[in-house]
Amino acid sequence: MAKYQSFPGEPGDSNSLEKLKSLKLPNLSGKTVLDIGCNSGFFSGYAHFSGATQVDGIDFSKNAIDEAKKRFLGCNFFVGNFEELPPKRYDCILFLSAIHYAKNQEALIHSIIKNNLTDDGVLVLEIGVIDDRHPPKWIEIDRGIDKRLFCNWTMLDKVLSPYAWKPVSKSATQRGDPTPRFTIHIRKKKKFAILLFKPSGFGKTTISKSVFNKEIPIISLDSVILNIEQHKIQSSERLYWAIKNNFSRLHLFDKYQLIGDLNLFEEFIDLALEKYTESDIVIDGFIPTIFIDEVKNILFKKSFFPIELDWENKNIPNHIFSNNQATLYFDWLGKNLKRTYKPLGRIDKIERLGDDILSLSGWAINEDGISPENLQIFVLGNKLDLREVKKIDRSDVKNHLNLPSTSIGFSIEVCLPKNINLKSKSFSISLLLGDLELDSKLFSN
Repeated sequence: MAKYQSFPGEPGDSNSLEKLKSLKLPNLSGKTVLDIGCNSGFFSGYAHFSGATQVDGIDFSKNAIDEAKKRFLGCNFFVGNFEELPPKRYDCILFLSAIHYAKNQEALIHSIIKNNLTDDGVLVLEIGVIDDRHPPKWIEIDRGIDKRLFCNWTMLDKVLSPYAWKPVSKSATQRGDPTPRFTIHIRKKKKFAILLFKPSGFGKTTISKSVFNKEIPIISLDSVILNIEQHKIQSSERLYWAIKNNFSRLHLFDKYQLIGDLNLFEEFIDLALEKYTESDIVIDGFIPTIFIDEVKNILFKKSFFPIELDWENKNIPNHIFSNNQATLYFDWLGKNLKRTYKPLGRIDKIERLGDDILSLSGWAINEDGISPENLQIFVLGNKLDLREVKKIDRSDVKNHLNLPSTSIGFSIEVCLPKNINLKSKSFSISLLLGDLELDSKLFSN
């Protein structure tokens, strides 16, 4: 009796190599694989060869299973009815040219996907499809050896409507095919999570409310933060204090950053999704760029398919530019609209400290309204040496003249020249700023 599957030097009814190529299988390394209707184990062997960690094959033919066990020692093979599979889940399920043997093909597809396929797994279904786009129907086809039911494309679309599916190829031609066979990849549908993660001012809230159907829940992450801060949502103490400490509605971005820095996004997203685990969702919030991939992975683990929207809004205020421009403007005002003052000064008090030493106290300002560095003291046309100069706060003068500083007072010790006898003469002492006389005071012994 001719074999069905082909091996090197052992041709069979099916061109197994060409069929394998047409299956367009995903990377099976590290995956678990179930081969339904495995026959002699050709495709089970390929899965093991490709690095699958566990490969189980099932077929109702004991002879085929015995041969598979001899060929592929790294796989597990069982004789059994594939309509009564154990409730074990696999990353990849192969169901090749065998589903027409099922009593209820539609029910079997639903059962396999529900009970045997992981959430991220793929069912690789090779199935004969009648090229007919009329109303959905099953058509009995005489294959010569028996009569079996095959569906048209409309019926296949109806059966697979609960899932994400795609025809990936037309299978290798096989002698005696009553109808063309196609390879279909079928996956569980993911719930969509539409991510609006732009900064403030990009119109996230307006887009979410205007574009998306009202039946799709819109989750505002800002609101989640506010509700945690107000104890309306119960969180761990660590997350609560991360939000509560230095809380400000105007700086929520800082809270997103801190939640990420403390590795609290998983708890935060759990709380945000608490009421929305079974439907598509829209998420509105400003997640810092460095944490976006982490948030996407969290959503993916929760069986959501994250889709991040990207758009431009050229009309939004650029806060960084605005702040920098404000600083530049203030600096410009300081340089170009600088207030000028009339140089003023006064000698308030003169004291004798010795035969030829006087102490003068008072105040003086230059055009900038501050204490000048180049004050000069003259007596009878003689410029005196300034022995010691101290600056003194004069808030009274500062407030009276509306000056920028209080450090405009002075205390100066000067040495009189030898030609002036401090004991016998009265003389005038002048306070100058450059060539400008600010004040003059008569000193009498």
